[in-house]
Amino acid sequence: MVQEAFRFAFQHIKPTDGVIVGMYPRFFDEIRANAQYVRELGRAT
Repeated sequence: MVQEAFRFAFQHIKPTDGVIVGMYPRFFDEIRANAQYVRELGRAT
């Protein structure tokens, strides 16, 4: 679900837009996972 949200954001983002992500890494390392999603899905095409 989170990965799909990142995919949607990066498919619809404009070059001057930014993305803000809230995280609560208490039970899961969301910081690491979100960084990986950005590396995978945020590449310029």
